[in-house]
Amino acid sequence: MASAITPFVTEVTFDLPWEVWAAVVWTAVSGTIYAFFLQSWAQRRTTSTHAAVLLCLESVFSAVCSGSSSAMDTITWRLVTGATLIFSGILIIELWPSRRDGRDGNSLAEQSG
Repeated sequence: MASAITPFVTEVTFDLPWEVWAAVVWTAVSGTIYAFFLQSWAQRRTTSTHAAVLLCLESVFSAVCSGSSSAMDTITWRLVTGATLIFSGILIIELWPSRRDGRDGNSLAEQSG
């Protein structure tokens, strides 16, 4: 929305130093293309459950990395509680005994038999 309104409100210039454009290109390449390539490559080599677990942990990893390693974020009780709930849910689903044995209660063999 802001991108559509901005040209009518202020003058937009693209006269930026080359360092800024280099940062934009680097972010696009490393943060998008390279990351999606690695993600697709890794998902082909693991089960769908493990891929889902890792993808669900994205918010937990980002909170830990931004909060503790770079000191850019303050770690609050709300953040810790959210991360704990996400991680607990993932552990419950992953470690549930019926899921490990392949018996999730919804298989066709159980419904037909």
